[in-house]
Amino acid sequence: MTKNQGVPMIESELLIGMALLQWTPRQLSDYASALGYPVSLSAIEDGMGMPWSRFCLSADSLAATNVQEALASLGLGFAHEVFGVTRKFDVRLEPGESCVSGSQFIGALLQNFATYQVTATVQEPVDGGLGRRSIALVITTSFGTKLLYDEAAIKETDAEDILALLYATCLTRLAVVTECIENVHCLRPEDAIERVLAAPALPATGISRARTQQLLSGENS
Repeated sequence: MTKNQGVPMIESELLIGMALLQWTPRQLSDYASALGYPVSLSAIEDGMGMPWSRFCLSADSLAATNVQEALASLGLGFAHEVFGVTRKFDVRLEPGESCVSGSQFIGALLQNFATYQVTATVQEPVDGGLGRRSIALVITTSFGTKLLYDEAAIKETDAEDILALLYATCLTRLAVVTECIENVHCLRPEDAIERVLAAPALPATGISRARTQQLLSGENS
C-alpha cells in the first residue's frame, strides 16, 4: 500500500477481496485446501502485497490459480482491463479434484462466516433416474452472495455427513425444505437457487434430522 498526497492507495486486488470477505489469510488458506485448491498461507500474504498481475508473474503458477479458484467459488474475481475486483451474486460451488469430502469443505466454509443462512433440500436423482437422492444447499452470505452446493457426492456418505454437520453446528441458521424437489443440477446457478428458495421450508428446529434422512433415503416420502 502506497500513499498519494497522504491518502493510502491499495495496490492489491487480493487485499480488496479479503476485505469484502472479512477473512484473514489463514481462513482463505484453510478453506482453499478443504475445497481442493490448496494454497499456502505465505503465498496469500505475498499476493496481498502486490497487484494481482504481478503476483501471477512472480508466484508459483499453481498458487495463483488456486487462489483464483477459491475466490471464484465465493463469487469474487479480478478485472483484467482495470484494477478492481468483480463479483457474482449467484455461484455454484464446485470442489477441486483434491477435495476429500463435501462435508469437510462445507464445514470449512461455514466456520469462516460470521453470519449466514443455509437452506437445505433433498433432490431427486439427475434426470429422474434410479440413482441416489442427493443434497442441495443454498448458503446466503453476509456479503450478499448466494452459494449453491448441489454436486454429486464426493464420497458415499457425503449427504448424511452434511446433514449431520448442519444440524450439529448451525441449527438456528438452517431451514429445511419439507419435500423432495426436482434435481437442480442442470439449471443455471441463479435458477437453481431460486427453485430451492421457492420450495416450502421450515426452520430446522421444526423438522427433525430423522425426517430429512427419510426424505434422502426415499422412505415415507
